[in-house]
Amino acid sequence: DKPIVTSWNGTKVAGGKGTMTDAGTRVPLIASWPAGIKQPGRVVDDLVEFCDVMPTLCEVTGAKLPSNYPGDGSSIVPVLQDNASARKKDWIYIWYSRSGHSDQGQVMVRNKQYSLLAKTDGSNARLTRYKGPFDGEKLEGSTLSQPESAIKRQFEATLARLAKSRLLSVSNEIRVKLQKPRRNKQ
Repeated sequence: DKPIVTSWNGTKVAGGKGTMTDAGTRVPLIASWPAGIKQPGRVVDDLVEFCDVMPTLCEVTGAKLPSNYPGDGSSIVPVLQDNASARKKDWIYIWYSRSGHSDQGQVMVRNKQYSLLAKTDGSNARLTRYKGPFDGEKLEGSTLSQPESAIKRQFEATLARLAKSRLLSVSNEIRVKLQKPRRNKQ
């Protein structure tokens, strides 16, 4: 048995899954759908997040999303069928808490060029600019250009709005688990 080693141009990648670095959040999506993908082997740089999986599977299978579906994902079928212009996703949202508690951990909103990382309460927000994979440059408040300041404000507003739905979603999940009947051990 040999360990799996990850590197980028010979340099060990810092962090990994479960960290809020580009190495932990930037993950390739490989799709196989012979009946639907018209150009196999294509590389696309669209933003995709896990909440896009259910709407995609529903569209592929012809199923309808449940009326109470709380997710904000969108199907990637247009991208898979080489009609990327039919789908526009401006940003993705990432929340990670090692403990699973909605009021702990970190959140991130990112587009293709910038990310805003903060604690779940919105504090310690840091804007990072990317020119390519894994080359983030942390930007300080005094060095932000006017467009970068606008992006930071927009991302902060998005984090604040999504914090409410995250708390509601996790609270509902806990409530459902608590309501499940327990088996009596006899």
